Amino acid sequence: MFELLQNALSKYNCFDTLEKVSDFDLEYILKEDPLVPLDYISFLKEIGWGADFSGEMWFFKGVFPSTELSSDDDTEVHRSLSHILFFAYDSSGDQYGFDTKDNFKIVQVDPSDWEPMDCADSLQEFLLTHYEDALEEDFSSIKQILLS
Repeated sequence: MFELLQNALSKYNCFDTLEKVSDFDLEYILKEDPLVPLDYISFLKEIGWGADFSGEMWFFKGVFPSTELSSDDDTEVHRSLSHILFFAYDSSGDQYGFDTKDNFKIVQVDPSDWEPMDCADSLQEFLLTHYEDALEEDFSSIKQILLS
C-alpha cells in the first residue's frame, strides 16, 4: 500500500528510523481500538512507528484519545476532541489524528487552542504533503497517482 510513497522518499531515508510493528502487536492494537483506520495499520506494518529521520514527526504505535496526550485537565477540551484518534505529533507540539466524525480525515490540533483543523483527506495525502514541505520537494506527480 505504501510502496510508491516509500520509493519516493527512500533517497531521503525518511522512515529508516521507524520500527515496524509485528502482526501480534497489530492484532492487539485493533482489538483495543477497532476504529483504527486500516491504512494506519498498514503504515505501522510496512513502515513503522517512532521518530522520523529528522525527529520532527513522531508516529504512535497505535492511536490515542486526547485524554492520553494532554496534561490539560479541561474536560470540555477532551469532550470536544473525543471523536479524534491521534496518531502523531510534530516538534512544535501539534498533534495529528483521524476525525471519526468526518470519514477519518486527518486533522491537526494546535495545543494552544485545541481547535481541530482539516489537514488531509487520507494518510497518504498527509504524508506526501508533510514531506513535500519538509524536504522542499515536488511530489505532485506521485500525489496524482496515489490520490486518484
